[in-house]
Amino acid sequence: MSDKELTKEQLLVEIESLRNRIAELESSATGNNIPAQNENMTDLINNIMHFAGFDISNLQYEFLNTMINNIPNPVYYTDQKGIYLGCNKSYESFVGSLFSEIKGKNISEILCKEDAEGEKKRNKELLKSVGLISYETKFDTKNLGVRDIFVSKSIFKNLDGSIAGIIGVINDVTEKRVAERALVDSEKKLREAIATKDKFFSIISHDLKSPFVTLLGFTEMLAEDYEGFTEEERKDYIKDIQDSARRSFSLMENLLQWSSSQRGEITITPEEINFKNLISEAVNVLEGLVRQKAVTFNNKVEESTIVLADKNTLSYALRNLISNALKFNKNGGDVTVTAKPVGDYLEVAVEDTGIGLIEEDVQKLFRLDIAHKKIGKLENKSSGLGLILCKEFIERNGGKIWVESQLDKGSKFIFTIPLTK
Repeated sequence: MSDKELTKEQLLVEIESLRNRIAELESSATGNNIPAQNENMTDLINNIMHFAGFDISNLQYEFLNTMINNIPNPVYYTDQKGIYLGCNKSYESFVGSLFSEIKGKNISEILCKEDAEGEKKRNKELLKSVGLISYETKFDTKNLGVRDIFVSKSIFKNLDGSIAGIIGVINDVTEKRVAERALVDSEKKLREAIATKDKFFSIISHDLKSPFVTLLGFTEMLAEDYEGFTEEERKDYIKDIQDSARRSFSLMENLLQWSSSQRGEITITPEEINFKNLISEAVNVLEGLVRQKAVTFNNKVEESTIVLADKNTLSYALRNLISNALKFNKNGGDVTVTAKPVGDYLEVAVEDTGIGLIEEDVQKLFRLDIAHKKIGKLENKSSGLGLILCKEFIERNGGKIWVESQLDKGSKFIFTIPLTK
């Protein structure tokens, strides 16, 4: 099941599962002597340094290696300059190199430049502080790829009290961090699902109700006193009724499409489509709106332009964009559709000479969680669902969409769609 198909209940189950997984990882780390906190890491290093009551300087490196090989964590130790002196089998497995391959090398030699500089800086600070440092970083291993690791380091001394080098213990926390990031992502999706639900009920309770208030009001007035109005007044009322009916139909169509999309019922079936013809079909549906606004429509797409897309969803997106260009245009304005190939894609622009948008309003487009009270200088009577569906359908067809707009000069909605191979 895709992310888009997850319901609120499923997201809650997923979040609870991820929380349990993180708790299991933390519990597993503690149960296997894998340090999860700084204090535990300090105890582990102290146990290594003071094994069986001996000072580390009294131990041969061979004996130290035998001792640290019993520790499940990757452990290594270097001299003050960062030259490897020894490590355990877990460290060899983790970095993907045998000790014989890294013996005598500086630790910075097996790290990328950025990580190596960070290690040098931290080691320098540790040697000055003569204490213990712990930090989280990333480590690019040979066999496991980039891993999230928690590292604790301490110095160890010679018999005369001088610093002999640095010993480090690694805890691989990659799986825990992946689970935490997945939890954050799921919680974000849950918040979006709740916002989506709230928006849906807002549309049902307000946006869908408003056009019917107009319809009922004007039809009742005409029914009760038809002869009391002049012919011009009756025409105005009928025009208002027509506008309300058109808005209601458009909103209902958007709601049905959006509902189907949320339930995962819309499938994408790519086919070869003559794009110029698809534009003509969309304009034919909107012919009444074109005449009403006295807009000049220009279809400047080449006859031979063929795209590879799902016809139903692309037709819906195109029709919605052209409809918006007409609705928010000036009477007697222009709407122009152009297209040009860009690599394997066709870049399409639907441009109008209408009221335009300020940058703040441009940023609000394609978002369901933000209300659009105004478009340019006009009150917005649209729910915003149409553009959200445009974005979803274009992206599901392998393209992307963006907007360029200037207040009082018009808007240009640009999207890409795959060309036929």
